[in-house]
Amino acid sequence: MVFETIIYSVEEDLASIILNRPEVSNGFNIPMCQEILEALELAEKNPDIRFILFKAVGKVFSVGGDLAEMKRAVDADDIDSLTQIAELVNQISKKMKQLPKPVIMVADGAVAGATANMAVAADFCIASDKSKFIQAFVGVGLAPDAGGLFLLGRAIGL
Repeated sequence: MVFETIIYSVEEDLASIILNRPEVSNGFNIPMCQEILEALELAEKNPDIRFILFKAVGKVFSVGGDLAEMKRAVDADDIDSLTQIAELVNQISKKMKQLPKPVIMVADGAVAGATANMAVAADFCIASDKSKFIQAFVGVGLAPDAGGLFLLGRAIGL
């Protein structure tokens, strides 16, 4: 598969998945989610890979969903696209939790929405002092996705 929204590379026993849509603060759209899932599948199936690393290009790790894409879908009454993106980000978090290989997220900059919940799904999250984890769903009238409600409570406890 040719990746257009992420950079996927393998070096020795490490697979790197690098979010590469800095022009939209690495906002997730349908193709990006599909590419992330494909990269996770490739990493899982490769017996030489022992670790999976998530990083991002740009000043913002990720804003989560691409709000411009979501607004376009709402304006066009494109419910299928909105449903598909929600399902895909949920699949990403679920896949991260189910992988038999450690998933490491290295965050530098804002980590918002679905990616904040992906950080909880990762086995390890290393964050710079410029990182800020934001559950931005309420601010745009949405419920948390990517398994956030389920994962966060289990990760930090009562």
